[in-house]
Amino acid sequence: MGVKENLGEVDLANTKLVDLERLSFALAADGKKADALAILSSQDYANLKTTYNREIGNALQSGSSEIQAAKGRIQTGFLITITLVGIAFILIFELWRQDRETTQKEKIRYREFARFAELARNPIIRTNRNREIIWANDAYLALTGYSRDEVIGKRPSQ
Repeated sequence: MGVKENLGEVDLANTKLVDLERLSFALAADGKKADALAILSSQDYANLKTTYNREIGNALQSGSSEIQAAKGRIQTGFLITITLVGIAFILIFELWRQDRETTQKEKIRYREFARFAELARNPIIRTNRNREIIWANDAYLALTGYSRDEVIGKRPSQ
């Protein structure tokens, strides 16, 4: 029998026990204490208690294999989830590391280019989207005769 069938037997035995106990309480309330004690000490009541306890044991035993199987599925699912989270963490870390490495390389290239532009003999300027000068090297300043403060913010055509 499966868990559900055993639980049905437990419920049936419990219902019979409760019915006998209610009857004995009703008899006791009516002053028939001897009759109430006779029901609670009868062989039928003892057999129902034995059946009830046996059926509970059966339900627990039949359920234990199903419970163990469910527990195994839950543990397997948990391990798979932990593994996937671990893999995701490793991938995210690797992407972050690559991005950081790329950013550092770009900064190094930018510094090298900026140093090259500073030291170049040819005039070099850098403008923003509005074509306003945001940087000029010394060769540009020497060629135009303006100071750095005078050219920053101006257009090259001015």
